Amino acid sequence: DETIRLSVSSYLSPEFELQFFSQGSEVLRLINNHVKPHLLICDLRLDDMDGFALIDAIPRRRHGMAIVLTSTSATIETLLQIIDRKVDGYLPKPFN
Repeated sequence: DETIRLSVSSYLSPEFELQFFSQGSEVLRLINNHVKPHLLICDLRLDDMDGFALIDAIPRRRHGMAIVLTSTSATIETLLQIIDRKVDGYLPKPFN
């Protein structure tokens, strides 16, 4: 979502190099090519898979990468799945 990208960019740029992807397969390709991001902020809804499928596909050690999930519709079940996957954080949308 372009609004989210602009919000994140305004807070994290220019201190960090940012890359944005709408498909989980693009992120996996990047990681499989030995690129080691420090932080992955991932929506639970991606164009080609859900965020849980993406983080489940990332190698177990995650290369020291922190993972933060975000969503507009988190149920108790969703929050329990986030806890179960031991992600580093959750940001409910919309955020200011």
